[in-house]
Amino acid sequence: MTYLREAQTAIPLSKEAPRDARRWLRGSGVVPIELDDLATLLVSELVSNSVVHSGLAAPEAVSVHVAAFPGGIRVEVVDAGMGFRDLARRGDRSFGLRIVEDTSARWGHAEHPTRVWFELTVPS
Repeated sequence: MTYLREAQTAIPLSKEAPRDARRWLRGSGVVPIELDDLATLLVSELVSNSVVHSGLAAPEAVSVHVAAFPGGIRVEVVDAGMGFRDLARRGDRSFGLRIVEDTSARWGHAEHPTRVWFELTVPS
């Protein structure tokens, strides 16, 4: 897919990382105003998961990438954690992942490194 605009950053893992991710995303100039509130909520949830579940600590960082495509955006959060094995085995998802699943147009994840993404589309 060809993106119209994109931006990427690395945010140090700390208790402030979700806040820093929200601020960065809002200032990236990539997210359409119609998607701003939902996109910042979802990126905050994914970065919070990185902080809580990755098993990493500062100075490690989480990477956040946002890209605009015609009619929407894709946001990806990547950390060097162990992935989703335990969640998949237990059939469990965090509350944050349920929010991502319920509110995004599409979402997914991969491991090694842990990579979680979501797409939002501009309401018509």
